[in-house]
Amino acid sequence: MKECPNCHELVGDSVKVCFNCHYDFSLGRVVDSSRIAEERRNEELRIQQLKEAFQGVSINATINQTILIFERRIKGEKY
Repeated sequence: MKECPNCHELVGDSVKVCFNCHYDFSLGRVVDSSRIAEERRNEELRIQQLKEAFQGVSINATINQTILIFERRIKGEKY
């Protein structure tokens, strides 16, 4: 467990952003709530795009394609 330096909430060691005050441990500051909402919308859009892309694909092909997508994301490539 670690303590948020902003609101003193106890959070898990792997937590990147405090759920109480939105303090970002990697940035060392509170993140604007509109930025958080935008990131959530972007992530939801990516998930929807993946669901549409994999609709009707067999599970093995889906797993293999997902692995390729994550490998490309790690390399910073567009998927």
